[in-house]
Amino acid sequence: MKHQTFYLQMTIKNILKDKTLSFSVAVIYSLAILILSLINLESSPIKIETSDKVYHFVSYTLMAIFWLWFLKTTRNKTSYTSVSLIILSIIVYGIIIEYLQLNLTNYRMFDWNDVKANVFGTIFGYLIFFIASRILFSYKFDN
Repeated sequence: MKHQTFYLQMTIKNILKDKTLSFSVAVIYSLAILILSLINLESSPIKIETSDKVYHFVSYTLMAIFWLWFLKTTRNKTSYTSVSLIILSIIVYGIIIEYLQLNLTNYRMFDWNDVKANVFGTIFGYLIFFIASRILFSYKFDN
């Protein structure tokens, strides 16, 4: 049983170190967020009654995790600067999407509360990634 657990842990670590997979997941997820943010979902047959801020928070939490995962696969150690650049890029991406909603659609609008939920989700994603990385990879920052 110990051997099977060890094998499973090593398999997971090897998957998590795959640069192509991590980049593909991050890009596809980011594009999905863009598309879902710009299409009209009012006529969707799926209706879930909750605040859209929850969707923003969760979506940007996952986006931060995926992009930080990609960053981690490209380096053994990651600087605060590169992590900050990823975080800032995700936040700017969310603001750009809000701007596009205002200017490209007549069924969506710019909402600063959405931006706040995106920012908090991005920061939460960083915290989750940082903790998980410390556990899985003995993650360290360069000074």
